[in-house]
Amino acid sequence: MQSDSGPRQHPRYDINQPGKLVVDGQTHDATVVNVSTGGAAVTDVPLFSNDMFIELHMEGVATMEGRVVRQVGSGFALVFDDKYEGNKEARHARDDFVKTLRGRETC
Repeated sequence: MQSDSGPRQHPRYDINQPGKLVVDGQTHDATVVNVSTGGAAVTDVPLFSNDMFIELHMEGVATMEGRVVRQVGSGFALVFDDKYEGNKEARHARDDFVKTLRGRETC
């Protein structure tokens, strides 16, 4: 995800979908409010420090891993880990999910 001071590298899509976060072995319910091929924003969760490693689970989408890049309201923005560039199955599952959201671009 890009900072709010410039253009976005990947279009974002509103989804408002329940998800689960795994952080240091603990699972937390969350709401994924937007997603792109580069990251996601989640709310309704405890705030985690920037650079913390997070696993994001959403129904119908492969587990996505990344790190917290900034705090957003009652949640945070997550940038997906670069390992998806080499994991074709995980990347395709994520990209296919995002493709279903075309026409709902939010910013």
